[in-house]
Amino acid sequence: MSAIHSKSHVFLTLQHRYDILRKLESGISQSELAKEYGVTDVTIRRIKSNAVQIRQQFHIRQPIQISDVNDQDKSRLSQFDELNARLHTWFLNRRAIGFIVTDLLLQNRAKELNQELCGSSSFSASKGWLWRFKRRHGIRYFKHHRERTSANAGTAEELSQMFLRRLEEENIKLQNVYNMDETGLLWKAVSQRLLVHAGEKAIPGNKAKKDRVTVGLCVNATGTHKLPPIFINRYEKPRVLKHCRDQLPVIFKSQKNAVMDRNVFADWLKNHFRPAVRKQQFEKGTRGKVLLLLCNSECHALSPEDQTQDDNFEIVFFPANEASYLQPMSQGIIETMKKSYRHRMVKKILECPGGVEEFYKNYDIKDCISVVNEAWIDVKQLDICKSWEKILGDKPIMELEALGDRESSPGASNIIAIPGIVQTIADENIPQQDMEESFSSSSEADDDLELEASDRRCTEETCLRRELYMDKVEINRMFMNLVLWSKKQPKFIKTLVQSLKSFHEYTQR
Repeated sequence: MSAIHSKSHVFLTLQHRYDILRKLESGISQSELAKEYGVTDVTIRRIKSNAVQIRQQFHIRQPIQISDVNDQDKSRLSQFDELNARLHTWFLNRRAIGFIVTDLLLQNRAKELNQELCGSSSFSASKGWLWRFKRRHGIRYFKHHRERTSANAGTAEELSQMFLRRLEEENIKLQNVYNMDETGLLWKAVSQRLLVHAGEKAIPGNKAKKDRVTVGLCVNATGTHKLPPIFINRYEKPRVLKHCRDQLPVIFKSQKNAVMDRNVFADWLKNHFRPAVRKQQFEKGTRGKVLLLLCNSECHALSPEDQTQDDNFEIVFFPANEASYLQPMSQGIIETMKKSYRHRMVKKILECPGGVEEFYKNYDIKDCISVVNEAWIDVKQLDICKSWEKILGDKPIMELEALGDRESSPGASNIIAIPGIVQTIADENIPQQDMEESFSSSSEADDDLELEASDRRCTEETCLRRELYMDKVEINRMFMNLVLWSKKQPKFIKTLVQSLKSFHEYTQR
């Protein structure tokens, strides 16, 4: 019987090791056996030292015909062969339906199977065991992205036409078509790039803040019904909310990782979304079937009982890899809300007499909820209707034009005016691309956290790379330095600096 060879290793099955022991007893030397099986002398000596255990395992498992199993699989038989087989089957089934499987999920499932099989109480599914399990079954690490960066525009167009035909055939009104999606929010993060004068050696409280919450937004296609934001925090009963939990402007939920899961979603759907839509229909005197469009995520999966509770409500999932192209929330609604949140947060920092350090001492989860609600209110009806264009065409815009509402997004004029002021103060020509990135990438760190929420792998370096190039805190520091510098300059320079400062303050009103 020859050993099983691979490219870099020789695998000795239990049968092989038992045969080696028998040949050693018959008088064959260790060097001859090492040459016969293609292993080293050290391996033969190790088998000899473990003779008792090898014989015990062989006699226990002999009825299973171990040699045949290993000759087919070309791998060594694990001590927990049934557990490994069931875990591998579970892994393949999960991947077949598109679910994400991490190391932690594999370890937890292995522990559960060990208990079901009444296995060893000392089994802990350690990292070493996990490494061997993945190596044995050819499981490798792959960086997962929720959706492809380049969705198929042609397929998306076909899906849009099919959806429009369904709305027409079933006579579903646009005000009864809703979309909901959630996003991660680093609710204390501000820019780490600050200008300091020569006398400052360190800025207190300048470390990146990684406090994270999840915010879920839901609105209908016409923008006439914006539901209160879903606010998911790590802690169920924060002290600052002790006396105001029932008066919050958001739907407050708790989850240990501050992410959306099935329980949170099912509770929101049953106790908040459906009652709110029924109330809206009653107040507007409308009726009809309601569609809720969602991305095809595991956290949005419902039990059959929850799905069939009301025939007037139906959940429609975007096809895999097309949600990023079709989903209205991904077409600017979430981004607009986050920009408004950052704008309001920076404004609060500028208004704080003690600067960033004092701001962090006083800024708590209650303040965050208030700012999130204000930022959601800032999202205008025009912005919402435009975000539905890829799936509904220009129908929502046509309804909005009838109302005559053309109000632009909050803070747009300020964002346009500030780059010119910054270039004047800095006395240098800052590339337009850098200035645009400065005011358009405030939510990138939040988006990265969404991709890795289950593993919570956001590092400080990632947060620093994703921070703003130049925000209003930097501009404020510029003015502080200019004012200090101008005190020792001629009068006309003082006047110019003061004029620039006054103009900047005027644009912020």
